[in-house]
Amino acid sequence: MDASGKSSLLRRLTPASIALLYMVLAALWIVGTGALLGMTVADVLLSGRIELIKGVLFVCVTGLLLYLLLTMRETNAVEETTDSPLWPKLALVFALVLAVPLLGFVIISLYTPQVEHEAYANLEAIARLKAEQVENWLDERQGDTEILAGDERLAELAGQLVKRPQDEDVSRRIQRRLDLARNNHRYTRILLLDTEERLLLESADDFVAAPALSGLLRQALAGKRVLRRDLHRDNAGDIHMEWVVPLVVQDAQGERAVAGLELSITAHSFIFPLIQTWPTASASGEILLVRREGDSVMFLNDLRHRGGTALTLAQPMTDSVLPAAIALRSAGSGTTPGMDYRGVPVVAAYRPVAGTEWYIVAKIDRSEMMAPLQNLVLWVSLIALAALAAVSLGALLVWRQQRRAYRLEMRERSMAAIERSERHFRSLFENMLEGYAFCRMLRRDGEPEDFVYLEVNPAFEILTGLKGVAGRLAGEVLPGLHESNPELLKIFGRVVRSGLPERFESYVGTLQEWFSISVYCPEPEHFVTIFDNITERKRTEQVLADSEQRFRSLVEQSIAGIYIFQDGLLVYVNPRFAEIFGYATVNELIGAEPALLVAEQDKGLVAENMRRQLDGEAQYLDYSFAGVRKDGGLIEAGVHGARATHRGRPAVIGLLQDISEKKHAEEQIRQYVAQLEKSFLHTVEVATTLTEMRDPYTAGHEKRVAQIAVAIGTELGLDAHRIEGLRVGGYVHDIGKIIVPAEILSKPARPSSTEYSLIKEHPQAGYDILKNATFPWPVADIAYQHHERLDGSGYPRGLKGDEILLEARITAVADVVEAMSSNRPYRPGVGLEQALGEIERGSGTHYDSEVVAACLLLFREKGYRLPL
Repeated sequence: MDASGKSSLLRRLTPASIALLYMVLAALWIVGTGALLGMTVADVLLSGRIELIKGVLFVCVTGLLLYLLLTMRETNAVEETTDSPLWPKLALVFALVLAVPLLGFVIISLYTPQVEHEAYANLEAIARLKAEQVENWLDERQGDTEILAGDERLAELAGQLVKRPQDEDVSRRIQRRLDLARNNHRYTRILLLDTEERLLLESADDFVAAPALSGLLRQALAGKRVLRRDLHRDNAGDIHMEWVVPLVVQDAQGERAVAGLELSITAHSFIFPLIQTWPTASASGEILLVRREGDSVMFLNDLRHRGGTALTLAQPMTDSVLPAAIALRSAGSGTTPGMDYRGVPVVAAYRPVAGTEWYIVAKIDRSEMMAPLQNLVLWVSLIALAALAAVSLGALLVWRQQRRAYRLEMRERSMAAIERSERHFRSLFENMLEGYAFCRMLRRDGEPEDFVYLEVNPAFEILTGLKGVAGRLAGEVLPGLHESNPELLKIFGRVVRSGLPERFESYVGTLQEWFSISVYCPEPEHFVTIFDNITERKRTEQVLADSEQRFRSLVEQSIAGIYIFQDGLLVYVNPRFAEIFGYATVNELIGAEPALLVAEQDKGLVAENMRRQLDGEAQYLDYSFAGVRKDGGLIEAGVHGARATHRGRPAVIGLLQDISEKKHAEEQIRQYVAQLEKSFLHTVEVATTLTEMRDPYTAGHEKRVAQIAVAIGTELGLDAHRIEGLRVGGYVHDIGKIIVPAEILSKPARPSSTEYSLIKEHPQAGYDILKNATFPWPVADIAYQHHERLDGSGYPRGLKGDEILLEARITAVADVVEAMSSNRPYRPGVGLEQALGEIERGSGTHYDSEVVAACLLLFREKGYRLPL
């Protein structure tokens, strides 16, 4: 159909037909967008917002379509649209309008999984945080009770109060202890009860009667262990937790419980506020503490949206959508959607509280989770609507004018393109950094004779220093050029004749400069040269060549062997390297495999080290190997290799020296040191023997103590030097007994107090004997401190804790185990198990706990036996 046909068709559209077309488009819009919205959006709130946007968009678009129909009917717009029909444009507008709800659908589809993932991750973090906080709080309370249970002095005082209830001094001391514990740890009350559950003392703000804890108290006293009573509501309506702590004494009647402590704390004082605090701003975020009671879920804390529910609200365990019920049925951690106790859709994360039957459930309303995404869809849709309206209006205005201005615009564009192209090439010519010369060749008898500079750029003058050369002969501009550089005229003539471009470098003697030159033929008998001044580069290359020559001279004359290993072969060795392995020239080794120079037993070592460096596992390596000379002789070679790059590829560059003489000297020194150590130990053994000769009943005691101490030190991971110090210290730890009369040492009865006082001076005597001897270990201090104890009850100086040398603490444990297990003149040995029991009871008070643990592990688990 031609333009006149289209015009008549548009003019035949009556108002009724236009209204009918408007209704058809409106119906299509309403039905189509409604169906798309129903398929993509399930959220009622979000659907309502999109319906609002859709209505506004409907009015704007249909109004625009109506305007187009009326305008095209009443104007000569047909002339301006002869290149394209109207209906495809209307269809395009309709499709653009549909893009807005489609954009909302895409945003929801893409971002909903991400929003859910982030929400679940945040809820998991909150649940984990709250569970850990509750666990830490319970651990702290358990620690309080363990401290009280282990307080021997408190147990003794409680035992005295049970026997003498009217003893005010004992009551006052216990009262101070209970008040201190209650105030420091915010307990509601602490009660002291006897074994019959009678109240002896109480620490509380108000008078408190003894609670009904008979069953729990009896279990705690019978088992001598701390028991806990879970959250419960008392008669007054307060929610409590209690711990029952047995107080145990050790006396002639054995170990027995004499009384118990009841520690009570209200949940509202710490644990409920801790749980109910949400770490971020949230309108619906809530933490639940729940446990299972029969077939119900019991809510332990007050709820955010329903007050007074702690330990009163219970819901069935069978509820399939209640997050708390899902958590308790899962018996683990996880996340879940669901409906909370209000019947509101929520998302939740849950986590068990270790050591309890409790579960932490962190939840927020799903509507709060989706609110940011809904707002995002709303704003994106509004922005898209505004952009579409603006674009539509702009397109309408531009469309009405574009046909009238098209030919003028195309003509102006063509002229502008020509001008831009000319400016571009002129700018390129004027600003290029390389020199440019357009020249015409001159011939005589068909051979090149000279050439004329027709045009040059500013860079030509800068690079050559020549001014005003345009229109002049090269022989005139550069006198003597053809004599000093005859090859230039030949190359230019050859390019003009063949038409093939060439590139070369040349030193121009008349300018005393180096140039890199490219030449080509743009038209017959003409040529263009593009060149750059490379004098500095040439000078640098010469400096590098001179430097390389000096470096090569240094490498070739080095007293150390130098090699480069690449691709499994030696690609370079210096003369000294060849000399070390007995080769006359380096050429005998270039291209050889390194394995040729390595003894059989070390080939694997060398190959592995080369591989590690080439693969980048180790940048530098120092090692030695047995090398093989050309004549078959063996040498000890020391290598320092480094990963490097040779000719652009990975390689190993290294230094190698013959260290055979050095190794021989080191071996002689090692043997000499070993001989000295052996002689030294013999001297120590002589000193030990002298002591044992005066006390034959303890013969071998010092040696056995040394062996046990060495075993303990090894178990503790001490290095070889300290282990040897333990051995020597054990040999001489009792050397001070030389001052004690032999008749006291061998007396078949327990020594008197005077005799024992004399025996107790042997650590001081041992120190005085050894202190001036030069040992590489603290031997004198071991002898001086081996009877000291961690709590200061030892002798001779009453040292405590870290004031006692570690080696002395080890020797002390070894001394006790050996002495108690062995016979003495005044008693038979009590046996190994009683000796181990002694150090176990004294662990942490008399003896170092780590040393005791290592000793017990040796004897009880690793099968270590007492030395003979």
